[in-house]
Amino acid sequence: MVNGTVELSVTINDITTVITALIVASLGAKLVL
Repeated sequence: MVNGTVELSVTINDITTVITALIVASLGAKLVL
């Protein structure tokens, strides 16, 4: 149960990181353009 929770939280963190990176990249692209 604990391992599943840890894996789930890690997955959520990865998704959040990816979304944040995409937002930053899109904002950076708008600033550059």
